[in-house]
Amino acid sequence: ENPGYDFAPVFSPDGSQLAWLTMAGGNYESDAVGVRLHDVKAGTTTDLLVAEQDFAWSPQSLEWAKDGTAIYFHADVKARRRLCSISLTGAITILGDDDAGSTTLQGESAQGLLVARDSLSRPAELALLREDGASERRITFFNDAKLAAVDLGAVEDVSYRTDRPGRESPDGADVQAWLIRPANFDEAKKYPLCVVVHGGPQGSTGDDWHYRWNLQCLASAGFA
Repeated sequence: ENPGYDFAPVFSPDGSQLAWLTMAGGNYESDAVGVRLHDVKAGTTTDLLVAEQDFAWSPQSLEWAKDGTAIYFHADVKARRRLCSISLTGAITILGDDDAGSTTLQGESAQGLLVARDSLSRPAELALLREDGASERRITFFNDAKLAAVDLGAVEDVSYRTDRPGRESPDGADVQAWLIRPANFDEAKKYPLCVVVHGGPQGSTGDDWHYRWNLQCLASAGFA
């Protein structure tokens, strides 16, 4: 019945419900994404999350909580990969701190959610996050010694808008960007500026430690 793209189906732990990601339109491969829920016994399908209406960002993956009362998903929230949960009544919670970089769910245990945390300033480390996102405990420190031996640029989340004809900000919205100052930045000096423009809408430059396009390489070479 849906003219758009349905994908990433996943059954609840007891097999009674099926959730999947959905796009409403049939002509756009990067349309906003929602979540649909099918009751196997009743044979009914409902919208658990309506794209852009219930949540401003698109879910990217689905994983049921072990007790079947909620579904975890990732979404790029203001250029950070955030871990979110949605209850079966549609209540959405973004888990963890807003400025904690990017989060990837690795599993669920009696001690909480096992997540990987990374950012533009740090490679991934593992942490335990409470199911409600209220507290977190880091459990690996693989990269601390190596990071202490290198100079990285300070990262700043900036937003701007422009009224320049033909270049106006869409709908008057702020345009988000990342500013990474050169390593050992000195305000009294001038530095070359490298503008990295990422084409969309399939992806974005996020607050994560990229192993191919790592912007700290430019900062370490003296670029802002």
